[in-house]
Amino acid sequence: MPMHWTNLGERSAMKIDIIRGARAWVGAHEADLASRIENALQALAKTEASFWGDRQSLLEWPGPEALKERFLRQLEMHHAREKDLIVQRLAALRQDLALLSMSGSPQRVN
Repeated sequence: MPMHWTNLGERSAMKIDIIRGARAWVGAHEADLASRIENALQALAKTEASFWGDRQSLLEWPGPEALKERFLRQLEMHHAREKDLIVQRLAALRQDLALLSMSGSPQRVN
């Protein structure tokens, strides 16, 4: 079947629409990813601030040293678990960002 100019024009328009749609999809996912990274970093900062505040309060507590040491160990273990979960989430988001950047999007995550 011979190709008509109108078919070529329609195909070009369709390709342009597909490219625009793909760029919009990538842009939306970049914004979502940036937001999730920001939320994870905020959670990490909150976890760190909470840990150091609680630790300082325990150190200043006038209770028995043995009990204070026990509570400090528990606090440190809890902090390590909580921090590890957030760091794992950030690592996964970093991988998502790398995959998304390989898509060739002209936009950047700030």
